[in-house]
Amino acid sequence: MSSSYRVTIPTRDSARWIGQVLGAYRRMGVEPLYIVDARSRDGTFELLQEASADCIPFTPHGDIAEAGMIEFGAKAAGTEWVLRLDDDEFPSQKVLDWVAKVGTRSSRPFWGLSRRDVSLRDEGFVYSQWPARNVWTGDRFCLNAQLRLYRANSVRYI
Repeated sequence: MSSSYRVTIPTRDSARWIGQVLGAYRRMGVEPLYIVDARSRDGTFELLQEASADCIPFTPHGDIAEAGMIEFGAKAAGTEWVLRLDDDEFPSQKVLDWVAKVGTRSSRPFWGLSRRDVSLRDEGFVYSQWPARNVWTGDRFCLNAQLRLYRANSVRYI
């Protein structure tokens, strides 16, 4: 993984799946920084510690990750760029390659990354086809673009 960016993952009460997420990232050669909501009650932080994951507890000022966890994680990452993902999201190898080779080498302060929603229905996976998930950017459609890759010191956290 490039040393110019760090994956940060805010999480709370995710002990049921966070070990699988951690293992999948490690198989890709990525060691994210987990920002664990200090109000977790299911052993998420302890599970990550036992697995020698890089994790820091944090108490947000509200019940969502945007209540301070994202800014705290970005500053704790110690890198110029941050790729912030949720604990129920997972990037492809192509996304990580693009981040390292293109995204973090640009002069932009942030990038919106397309995100595809997947659900389990009738024992199988289905993709969301909700029309609001396609956003026109002026020259093309993006699939649920969200500002997830950014320079930690070049954005304002609101």
